Amino acid sequence: MSPGLRQLGVPAALAVSLLVIAVLDYREARPYRAARAAEEFRPRYGSLVGFDQVGQRLRAPPHGWVALGVLGPPGEGRSLRYWSRAAGALAAGGAAAAQLWAVCASRGSCSGAVPVPGLRLAEFLDPYEMSVAARAGRRGEMLIYHGAALAGRIKLPAEPALVAGRLSGLMKGVGHERRP
Repeated sequence: MSPGLRQLGVPAALAVSLLVIAVLDYREARPYRAARAAEEFRPRYGSLVGFDQVGQRLRAPPHGWVALGVLGPPGEGRSLRYWSRAAGALAAGGAAAAQLWAVCASRGSCSGAVPVPGLRLAEFLDPYEMSVAARAGRRGEMLIYHGAALAGRIKLPAEPALVAGRLSGLMKGVGHERRP
């Protein structure tokens, strides 16, 4: 090999080696960067607080359960009638240990709504929780919180009476009873 090629070969080999290392490092770091970006705006503590229609503060019980759904505007999403029937099913179905909250998707979705026993209408939540609830509402899900921490999601059934069974199953599966 001529001395000119040898001089050119060493820097080229070094450049290729550095490129391979950079590609491998990028592939390894990609999941870490994605997880870090997802967590960037997430509070480090529970933030399930808000206000109801009359301005009373809503706060998740420290060791209790909250099932949070989205109350859509009239003609869209889950109606007040759906959530009222779900609240009745929760009370009758043994999942009465959970509070049922429905967050108003828009200003018009809660206007004129009459309070229903077993259902708390949240006019406003913490901004982060509001965005999580909006996303769940678009996916047709209910969010389940244990204390102020998100414990799971339930795909909403077409029949509100089935909400109680799905919620009870999730509560049992999470293991809310402490064992020694």
